[in-house]
Amino acid sequence: MTALPLNELPPGIVHDAYDACLDLQNRAMNVPQLKSDPPVLVCARFLGYVILEAPTTDGQAKFAREVTSCQGDASLCKLAKFYIDHFVRCFRGAKGRTPVPSEHPSRPSFDDTQEMLAYLLHQAPKNHQTAKRMALIRDGYRCIVSGRYDLPSYLQFPTVQAAYEDNGGTALAHLKATHIIPGSINAGISDEHEGSAKRHYASTVWAVLDRFGGVFFEELDGENVHRLENIMTMDPIVHGKFDSLDLWLEATETSNCYRVNARHPAILSDLPAITTFTSTDPLLPLPSSRYLGIHAACARVAHLSAAGKYVEDVLRDLEELPVLAADGTSADALSLALSRTGI
Repeated sequence: MTALPLNELPPGIVHDAYDACLDLQNRAMNVPQLKSDPPVLVCARFLGYVILEAPTTDGQAKFAREVTSCQGDASLCKLAKFYIDHFVRCFRGAKGRTPVPSEHPSRPSFDDTQEMLAYLLHQAPKNHQTAKRMALIRDGYRCIVSGRYDLPSYLQFPTVQAAYEDNGGTALAHLKATHIIPGSINAGISDEHEGSAKRHYASTVWAVLDRFGGVFFEELDGENVHRLENIMTMDPIVHGKFDSLDLWLEATETSNCYRVNARHPAILSDLPAITTFTSTDPLLPLPSSRYLGIHAACARVAHLSAAGKYVEDVLRDLEELPVLAADGTSADALSLALSRTGI
Protein backbone atom coordinates (compact mmCIF):
# COMPACT_ATOMS: atom_id res chain seq x y z
CA MET A 1 0.00 0.00 0.00
CA THR A 2 1.31 3.43 -0.95
CA ALA A 3 0.40 6.66 0.84
CA LEU A 4 -1.47 9.27 -1.18
CA PRO A 5 0.84 12.01 -2.49
CA LEU A 6 0.38 15.66 -1.64
CA ASN A 7 -2.47 17.52 -3.30
CA GLU A 8 -1.09 19.32 -6.34
CA LEU A 9 -4.37 19.39 -8.24
CA PRO A 10 -5.66 22.77 -9.45
CA PRO A 11 -8.37 24.48 -7.35
CA GLY A 12 -11.85 23.10 -7.90
CA ILE A 13 -14.07 20.18 -7.06
CA VAL A 14 -11.43 17.56 -7.92
CA HIS A 15 -8.95 19.30 -5.59
CA ASP A 16 -11.55 19.42 -2.82
CA ALA A 17 -12.47 15.77 -3.26
CA TYR A 18 -8.84 14.70 -3.08
CA ASP A 19 -8.39 16.81 0.06
CA ALA A 20 -11.21 14.84 1.66
CA CYS A 21 -9.37 11.60 0.83
CA LEU A 22 -6.13 12.92 2.32
CA ASP A 23 -7.96 13.99 5.46
CA LEU A 24 -9.54 10.54 5.86
CA GLN A 25 -6.13 8.91 5.31
CA ASN A 26 -4.55 11.05 8.01
CA ARG A 27 -7.30 10.22 10.51
CA ALA A 28 -7.80 6.58 9.51
CA MET A 29 -6.41 5.11 12.74
CA ASN A 30 -9.01 7.01 14.78
CA VAL A 31 -12.05 6.37 12.57
CA PRO A 32 -14.41 3.60 13.76
CA GLN A 33 -14.15 0.51 11.57
CA LEU A 34 -17.30 -1.23 10.37
CA LYS A 35 -16.86 -4.99 9.98
CA SER A 36 -18.68 -5.01 6.66
CA ASP A 37 -16.38 -2.36 5.11
CA PRO A 38 -12.77 -2.51 3.95
CA PRO A 39 -10.19 -1.01 6.34
CA VAL A 40 -10.58 2.77 6.60
CA LEU A 41 -7.04 3.36 5.34
CA VAL A 42 -7.73 1.22 2.26
CA CYS A 43 -10.94 3.19 1.66
CA ALA A 44 -9.19 6.55 1.91
CA ARG A 45 -6.36 5.59 -0.42
CA PHE A 46 -8.68 3.83 -2.84
CA LEU A 47 -10.84 6.94 -3.24
CA GLY A 48 -7.76 9.13 -3.63
CA TYR A 49 -6.09 6.95 -6.22
CA VAL A 50 -9.31 6.61 -8.22
CA ILE A 51 -9.26 10.42 -8.50
CA LEU A 52 -5.60 10.47 -9.53
CA GLU A 53 -5.81 7.52 -11.93
CA ALA A 54 -9.17 8.24 -13.59
CA PRO A 55 -8.82 7.42 -17.31
CA THR A 56 -10.90 10.44 -18.41
CA THR A 57 -11.32 13.99 -17.09
CA ASP A 58 -15.08 13.57 -17.26
CA GLY A 59 -14.92 10.40 -15.18
CA GLN A 60 -12.60 12.11 -12.72
CA ALA A 61 -15.00 15.04 -12.29
CA LYS A 62 -18.02 12.76 -11.84
CA PHE A 63 -16.23 10.68 -9.23
CA ALA A 64 -15.01 13.82 -7.43
CA ARG A 65 -18.61 15.01 -7.13
CA GLU A 66 -19.55 11.67 -5.58
CA VAL A 67 -16.77 12.06 -3.02
CA THR A 68 -17.67 15.63 -2.10
CA SER A 69 -21.33 14.69 -1.72
CA CYS A 70 -20.51 12.16 1.01
CA GLN A 71 -21.63 13.18 4.49
CA GLY A 72 -19.04 11.95 6.97
CA ASP A 73 -16.47 9.18 7.20
CA ALA A 74 -18.96 6.30 7.09
CA SER A 75 -20.38 7.64 3.83
CA LEU A 76 -16.90 7.86 2.28
CA CYS A 77 -16.13 4.27 3.30
CA LYS A 78 -19.42 3.09 1.83
CA LEU A 79 -18.56 4.82 -1.45
CA ALA A 80 -15.15 3.12 -1.49
CA LYS A 81 -16.73 -0.28 -0.81
CA PHE A 82 -19.25 0.29 -3.58
CA TYR A 83 -16.53 0.99 -6.15
CA ILE A 84 -14.33 -1.86 -4.92
CA ASP A 85 -17.28 -4.25 -5.31
CA HIS A 86 -18.35 -2.91 -8.71
CA PHE A 87 -15.08 -1.74 -10.28
CA VAL A 88 -12.15 -3.75 -8.89
CA ARG A 89 -14.31 -6.86 -8.66
CA CYS A 90 -15.27 -6.41 -12.31
CA PHE A 91 -11.64 -7.06 -13.27
CA ARG A 92 -10.17 -8.86 -10.28
CA GLY A 93 -11.19 -12.08 -8.60
CA ALA A 94 -12.32 -15.57 -9.45
CA LYS A 95 -14.07 -15.47 -12.80
CA GLY A 96 -16.07 -18.36 -14.13
CA ARG A 97 -14.56 -20.17 -17.07
CA THR A 98 -15.79 -19.07 -20.46
CA PRO A 99 -17.63 -22.04 -21.95
CA VAL A 100 -16.17 -23.42 -25.14
CA PRO A 101 -19.05 -23.64 -27.62
CA SER A 102 -19.47 -26.66 -29.81
CA GLU A 103 -18.49 -26.23 -33.43
CA HIS A 104 -21.17 -25.94 -36.11
CA PRO A 105 -21.39 -29.33 -37.87
CA SER A 106 -20.94 -27.70 -41.28
CA ARG A 107 -17.82 -25.74 -40.32
CA PRO A 108 -15.07 -26.56 -42.82
CA SER A 109 -11.58 -27.79 -41.98
CA PHE A 110 -8.76 -25.38 -42.84
CA ASP A 111 -5.22 -25.98 -43.94
CA ASP A 112 -4.34 -22.36 -44.72
CA THR A 113 -4.67 -19.21 -42.61
CA GLN A 114 -5.95 -17.12 -45.51
CA GLU A 115 -8.77 -19.61 -46.06
CA MET A 116 -9.65 -19.40 -42.39
CA LEU A 117 -9.62 -15.60 -42.42
CA ALA A 118 -11.86 -15.47 -45.48
CA TYR A 119 -14.33 -17.76 -43.73
CA LEU A 120 -14.27 -15.93 -40.40
CA LEU A 121 -14.69 -12.48 -41.92
CA HIS A 122 -18.12 -13.51 -43.12
CA GLN A 123 -19.26 -13.72 -39.51
CA ALA A 124 -18.85 -11.42 -36.51
CA PRO A 125 -17.08 -12.91 -33.47
CA LYS A 126 -20.28 -14.16 -31.84
CA ASN A 127 -18.57 -16.37 -29.29
CA HIS A 128 -15.29 -16.87 -27.48
CA GLN A 129 -14.01 -19.50 -29.92
CA THR A 130 -14.59 -17.41 -33.05
CA ALA A 131 -13.05 -14.36 -31.38
CA LYS A 132 -9.99 -16.42 -30.44
CA ARG A 133 -9.47 -17.62 -34.01
CA MET A 134 -9.77 -14.10 -35.44
CA ALA A 135 -7.48 -12.64 -32.77
CA LEU A 136 -4.90 -15.36 -33.45
CA ILE A 137 -4.85 -14.41 -37.13
CA ARG A 138 -4.72 -10.68 -36.35
CA ASP A 139 -1.86 -11.12 -33.85
CA GLY A 140 0.18 -13.40 -36.09
CA TYR A 141 -0.45 -16.45 -33.90
CA ARG A 142 1.68 -14.89 -31.15
CA CYS A 143 1.12 -13.61 -27.64
CA ILE A 144 0.66 -9.87 -27.97
CA VAL A 145 3.08 -9.30 -25.06
CA SER A 146 5.57 -12.16 -24.76
CA GLY A 147 5.75 -13.06 -28.45
CA ARG A 148 5.29 -16.79 -27.84
CA TYR A 149 3.68 -18.68 -30.72
CA ASP A 150 0.51 -20.74 -30.48
CA LEU A 151 1.36 -24.45 -30.34
CA PRO A 152 -1.81 -25.84 -32.03
CA SER A 153 -1.45 -23.32 -34.86
CA TYR A 154 2.23 -24.18 -35.23
CA LEU A 155 1.34 -27.85 -35.64
CA GLN A 156 -1.45 -27.07 -38.13
CA PHE A 157 -0.12 -24.32 -40.40
CA PRO A 158 3.17 -24.43 -42.37
CA THR A 159 3.09 -20.62 -42.56
CA VAL A 160 3.17 -20.41 -38.76
CA GLN A 161 6.03 -22.93 -38.64
CA ALA A 162 7.99 -20.77 -41.09
CA ALA A 163 7.30 -17.59 -39.10
CA TYR A 164 8.36 -19.36 -35.91
CA GLU A 165 11.69 -20.35 -37.43
CA ASP A 166 12.25 -16.90 -38.92
CA ASN A 167 11.82 -15.34 -35.47
CA GLY A 168 14.41 -17.51 -33.77
CA GLY A 169 12.25 -20.35 -32.50
CA THR A 170 10.81 -18.75 -29.36
CA ALA A 171 8.81 -20.83 -26.88
CA LEU A 172 5.47 -22.34 -27.89
CA ALA A 173 2.32 -22.26 -25.74
CA HIS A 174 -1.41 -22.87 -25.85
CA LEU A 175 -2.45 -19.24 -26.30
CA LYS A 176 -5.63 -17.78 -24.86
CA ALA A 177 -8.11 -15.14 -26.02
CA THR A 178 -8.03 -12.62 -23.17
CA HIS A 179 -10.92 -10.21 -22.68
CA ILE A 180 -9.87 -6.71 -21.60
CA ILE A 181 -13.30 -5.93 -20.17
CA PRO A 182 -14.18 -9.37 -18.72
CA GLY A 183 -16.79 -11.42 -20.53
CA SER A 184 -18.31 -12.31 -17.17
CA ILE A 185 -19.53 -8.72 -16.84
CA ASN A 186 -22.66 -9.64 -18.81
CA ALA A 187 -23.59 -12.55 -16.54
CA GLY A 188 -27.12 -11.96 -15.30
CA ILE A 189 -27.85 -9.02 -17.61
CA SER A 190 -30.28 -10.90 -19.88
CA ASP A 191 -34.06 -10.48 -19.74
CA GLU A 192 -34.51 -13.84 -18.05
CA HIS A 193 -32.89 -12.32 -14.96
CA GLU A 194 -35.26 -9.32 -14.92
CA GLY A 195 -35.68 -8.06 -11.35
CA SER A 196 -33.03 -10.36 -9.88
CA ALA A 197 -30.16 -9.26 -7.64
CA LYS A 198 -27.74 -10.72 -10.20
CA ARG A 199 -29.10 -8.45 -12.92
CA HIS A 200 -29.00 -5.47 -10.56
CA TYR A 201 -25.32 -6.14 -9.82
CA ALA A 202 -24.41 -6.48 -13.51
CA SER A 203 -26.34 -3.32 -14.36
CA THR A 204 -24.55 -1.43 -11.59
CA VAL A 205 -21.15 -2.56 -12.87
CA TRP A 206 -22.06 -1.23 -16.31
CA ALA A 207 -23.20 2.07 -14.78
CA VAL A 208 -19.81 2.38 -13.04
CA LEU A 209 -17.89 1.67 -16.27
CA ASP A 210 -20.03 4.21 -18.12
CA ARG A 211 -19.70 6.88 -15.44
CA PHE A 212 -16.03 6.40 -14.63
CA GLY A 213 -14.50 5.12 -17.86
CA GLY A 214 -16.85 6.21 -20.62
CA VAL A 215 -17.53 2.64 -21.79
CA PHE A 216 -21.16 2.20 -22.77
CA PHE A 217 -23.19 -0.97 -22.32
CA GLU A 218 -24.12 -1.07 -26.02
CA GLU A 219 -20.44 -1.45 -26.96
CA LEU A 220 -19.99 -4.80 -25.25
CA ASP A 221 -23.56 -6.01 -24.78
CA GLY A 222 -24.09 -9.73 -25.25
CA GLU A 223 -22.00 -11.10 -28.13
CA ASN A 224 -20.30 -7.72 -28.54
CA VAL A 225 -18.11 -8.54 -25.54
CA HIS A 226 -16.20 -10.77 -27.98
CA ARG A 227 -15.47 -7.97 -30.44
CA LEU A 228 -11.81 -7.89 -31.44
CA GLU A 229 -11.29 -4.49 -29.83
CA ASN A 230 -11.85 -6.28 -26.50
CA ILE A 231 -9.71 -9.36 -27.24
CA MET A 232 -5.96 -9.95 -27.00
CA THR A 233 -3.97 -13.10 -27.72
CA MET A 234 -1.90 -14.01 -24.66
CA ASP A 235 0.07 -16.97 -23.40
CA PRO A 236 -1.32 -18.56 -20.22
CA ILE A 237 1.22 -16.94 -17.88
CA VAL A 238 0.69 -13.42 -19.20
CA HIS A 239 -3.07 -14.03 -19.33
CA GLY A 240 -3.09 -14.96 -15.64
CA LYS A 241 -1.09 -11.89 -14.65
CA PHE A 242 -3.29 -9.57 -16.73
CA ASP A 243 -6.52 -11.14 -15.49
CA SER A 244 -5.50 -10.78 -11.83
CA LEU A 245 -4.46 -7.11 -12.23
CA ASP A 246 -0.83 -8.01 -11.52
CA LEU A 247 0.15 -6.77 -14.99
CA TRP A 248 -1.24 -4.00 -17.16
CA LEU A 249 -0.45 -2.08 -20.36
CA GLU A 250 0.04 1.69 -20.29
CA ALA A 251 -0.36 3.73 -23.47
CA THR A 252 2.63 5.69 -24.74
CA GLU A 253 2.68 8.73 -27.01
CA THR A 254 2.94 6.37 -29.98
CA SER A 255 -0.32 4.91 -31.28
CA ASN A 256 -0.81 1.21 -30.43
CA CYS A 257 2.44 1.18 -28.48
CA TYR A 258 2.20 0.21 -24.79
CA ARG A 259 4.53 0.07 -21.80
CA VAL A 260 4.31 -3.27 -19.97
CA ASN A 261 3.97 -2.60 -16.24
CA ALA A 262 3.31 -4.69 -13.14
CA ARG A 263 2.86 -4.54 -9.38
CA HIS A 264 6.36 -6.02 -8.87
CA PRO A 265 9.47 -6.08 -11.11
CA ALA A 266 9.72 -9.88 -10.85
CA ILE A 267 6.40 -10.18 -12.69
CA LEU A 268 8.03 -8.58 -15.73
CA SER A 269 10.77 -11.20 -15.96
CA ASP A 270 11.35 -12.29 -19.58
CA LEU A 271 8.82 -9.74 -20.87
CA PRO A 272 9.63 -6.74 -23.09
CA ALA A 273 9.42 -3.22 -21.66
CA ILE A 274 7.38 -2.07 -24.67
CA THR A 275 4.94 -3.89 -26.92
CA THR A 276 3.54 -2.59 -30.20
CA PHE A 277 0.26 -3.90 -31.56
CA THR A 278 0.00 -4.66 -35.28
CA SER A 279 -2.70 -6.37 -37.31
CA THR A 280 -2.04 -8.81 -40.11
CA ASP A 281 -5.17 -7.56 -41.87
CA PRO A 282 -6.78 -4.07 -41.90
CA LEU A 283 -10.20 -5.69 -41.46
CA LEU A 284 -9.15 -7.03 -38.05
CA PRO A 285 -9.15 -4.11 -35.56
CA LEU A 286 -6.57 -3.83 -32.79
CA PRO A 287 -7.38 -3.86 -29.04
CA SER A 288 -9.02 -0.66 -27.80
CA SER A 289 -6.78 1.83 -26.02
CA ARG A 290 -9.86 2.98 -24.04
CA TYR A 291 -10.53 -0.49 -22.68
CA LEU A 292 -6.85 -0.97 -21.86
CA GLY A 293 -6.81 2.44 -20.15
CA ILE A 294 -9.65 1.43 -17.82
CA HIS A 295 -7.98 -1.89 -17.03
CA ALA A 296 -4.67 -0.12 -16.31
CA ALA A 297 -6.38 2.45 -14.07
CA CYS A 298 -8.12 -0.31 -12.11
CA ALA A 299 -4.87 -2.27 -11.74
CA ARG A 300 -2.90 0.73 -10.51
CA VAL A 301 -5.62 1.77 -8.04
CA ALA A 302 -6.00 -1.79 -6.74
CA HIS A 303 -2.25 -2.09 -6.25
CA LEU A 304 -1.51 1.34 -4.76
CA SER A 305 -4.47 1.36 -2.37
CA ALA A 306 -4.28 -2.36 -1.43
CA ALA A 307 -7.91 -2.75 -2.52
CA GLY A 308 -6.78 -5.65 -4.70
CA LYS A 309 -5.30 -7.40 -1.67
CA TYR A 310 -8.53 -6.78 0.22
CA VAL A 311 -10.49 -8.54 -2.53
CA GLU A 312 -7.95 -11.39 -2.57
CA ASP A 313 -8.24 -11.81 1.21
CA VAL A 314 -12.04 -11.84 1.05
CA LEU A 315 -12.08 -14.42 -1.73
CA ARG A 316 -9.61 -16.58 0.20
CA ASP A 317 -11.80 -16.30 3.30
CA LEU A 318 -14.74 -17.52 1.25
CA GLU A 319 -12.80 -20.68 0.42
CA GLU A 320 -11.37 -21.24 3.90
CA LEU A 321 -14.34 -20.44 6.15
CA PRO A 322 -16.52 -23.56 6.48
CA VAL A 323 -19.13 -21.62 8.41
CA LEU A 324 -19.80 -17.96 9.06
CA ALA A 325 -18.11 -16.72 12.21
CA ALA A 326 -20.50 -15.93 15.02
CA ASP A 327 -18.74 -12.67 15.92
CA GLY A 328 -19.26 -11.20 12.44
CA THR A 329 -15.60 -11.36 11.35
CA SER A 330 -16.66 -13.05 8.12
CA ALA A 331 -18.98 -10.18 7.18
CA ASP A 332 -16.63 -8.96 4.42
CA ALA A 333 -16.62 -12.41 2.83
CA LEU A 334 -20.38 -12.72 3.06
CA SER A 335 -20.95 -9.25 1.60
CA LEU A 336 -18.71 -9.84 -1.40
CA ALA A 337 -20.11 -13.32 -1.90
CA LEU A 338 -23.64 -11.99 -2.07
CA SER A 339 -22.67 -9.33 -4.62
CA ARG A 340 -20.93 -11.94 -6.78
CA THR A 341 -23.61 -14.61 -6.72
CA GLY A 342 -26.55 -12.23 -6.90
CA ILE A 343 -28.20 -13.69 -3.79
